[in-house]
Amino acid sequence: IKEQEWFHRLNRKVSKEPFKSALLIRLAPILPIPLDGHWYVCGVTPMTLANFVTAYFIGTLKVAFIDASLGSLLFSSILDTEAVQ
Repeated sequence: IKEQEWFHRLNRKVSKEPFKSALLIRLAPILPIPLDGHWYVCGVTPMTLANFVTAYFIGTLKVAFIDASLGSLLFSSILDTEAVQ
């Protein structure tokens, strides 16, 4: 992995802005790997655990709010039979 050009570019970016880089990777997966693979990619870069955990938590909030909103909308549409008629 250390011989790949994309890794060198990512490593330089992470060295300059570790929090922003981890948050960007979490919010907009740019690497053609599964989501859990981002954990490993961030693990081989010079990023502190605190930066990674904070950015990953904030990035997870987006998905949690979207899922909660869609679930609430679906649940209320099922219970609201007058809206269907």
